[in-house]
Amino acid sequence: MRISTYQINQSSVGSILNKQAELSEAQKKVSSGLKFLNPSDDPTASARVIDLEQSRKTTEQYQFNADAANTRLRLSEITLGNVVNQMQRFREIVIQANNGIQTDTDRRLLAVESREIFDNILGLSNTIDSNENYLFSGYQGNSKPFFQNANGSVTYTGDDGQRFLQVGGDYRVPDTDPGSDIFMNIRNAEGIYTVDGNNNSGTGVIEPGRIVDNDAYQGHTYTLDFTAGTAGVAYTVTDNTTGAIVTPLTDYTGGTEISFDGVSTSITGNPAVGDQFIVEPSRYQSLFTTMQNFIDGLETLPVNSEVSRSKFENLSGRTLEATDKAMENISGTEASIGARLSAIERQKGINEDYILQAKTTLSQIRDLDYAEGITDLTQRITALEAAQQSHVKIQGLSLFNYL
Repeated sequence: MRISTYQINQSSVGSILNKQAELSEAQKKVSSGLKFLNPSDDPTASARVIDLEQSRKTTEQYQFNADAANTRLRLSEITLGNVVNQMQRFREIVIQANNGIQTDTDRRLLAVESREIFDNILGLSNTIDSNENYLFSGYQGNSKPFFQNANGSVTYTGDDGQRFLQVGGDYRVPDTDPGSDIFMNIRNAEGIYTVDGNNNSGTGVIEPGRIVDNDAYQGHTYTLDFTAGTAGVAYTVTDNTTGAIVTPLTDYTGGTEISFDGVSTSITGNPAVGDQFIVEPSRYQSLFTTMQNFIDGLETLPVNSEVSRSKFENLSGRTLEATDKAMENISGTEASIGARLSAIERQKGINEDYILQAKTTLSQIRDLDYAEGITDLTQRITALEAAQQSHVKIQGLSLFNYL
C-alpha cells in the first residue's frame, strides 16, 4: 500500500496535537491539584466527591448553628445570673424590712430600692440579642415580651414556644426559654401556701402550711375562723370546697400545730375574735406580682401598732417563700442552659471530627499526588518534543530533496 506525503504529514500533525492536548491536561491537573477535572473522567469518584462535599457543608452549617445557639444561651445565662443577684438583694430587703426596729421612713427608703430592683429585673426580662431578637419571648422574637401596666402589674405578651436549632444530624437544641416559664408561671410556695386576712384586727401571724399526710391531703382551700371560746379565743377550720367543718371549735393556744386533711400549719401571736386566715394550695404567681405586692405593703402598711406589724409579718413570710421559689425556678433554668451548653460543646467536637474526616477522604479521592502529576507532566513534555522533532524529519522525506 502506498502512503502519500499528505497522509504522512497529517498523521504527524495529529500526533503533535494529541500530545499537546495530553500536555495541557497534565498541566491543568498540576495547577489545580486535582486528579480529575471533569465528572466524565471518573464518574464513580465524582459522585462520591459530591456526596462528601454536601455532607461536609451540612456539618459546617451545624457548626454555625451551634455557635449561634451558644451565643444566645451564654447571653441568657448571664442575664438570668443578674436576675438572681437582683432577687437576692430583694430577699435581703424583705428580711430587713421585717425587722421591728425599722421606721416607716426606713421602709419607704427600702420601697424605693425595691422598685429600682423591680425595674432592673423588668429590663433584664426584655433583653435582646445581637440580632435584635428578644431572648424570652418564645417564638415572638421580634416582639417585646413584658409590659408594665398602669396599675403596676406586668403582662407577658410572648408565647410558650422554644426555638430549636439543628446542631447535629440527630440533635436539635433549644436556644431560648420562654419568659412565661422563667418569670410568670412560678409556684408561690412548696405544696401549701397560707394567706392571711387583710382585715384581721388581732396580732396573729400564720406560718406557711405544709403537707404532712399525702394520703389524707385533699388539695382544697380552707378557712380558719376565730371566735369566742370557753376559755378565750377558739377557732374552727372549714373546707371551702365542700363546706364541711373539718376541725370543730377548738381553743386556741399560740404556736400550737393546727392540722386537718393532711395539712399542718401554726399561728403565733393573739388573733382576735372575727379574724380569719385562708390556707390554700400553692398557685402560680409571677415574680413581678410577688415583688409588687411586697412593695405595696412597704408603702401602705404602717408599723405603728402590733396589729399592723402582724399583717406585715404575714406579708413578709409569704413574700420570702414566693421569692425563694422564684429564685429556685430561675436557677433551674440556669442549670438547663448549662446542660445545653455542655451538650453543644460535645456536639461541636463530633462535628469537627467529621469535617476533618470528610476533608481527608475528599483529599484521598480528589487531590493529585504532585510527585506523580509532575512526573506525568514531564513525560508529556518529552513526548510532545519527540513528536515535534519527528514531524520536522518527516517533512524532509521527499525525493525532490535528492533530485
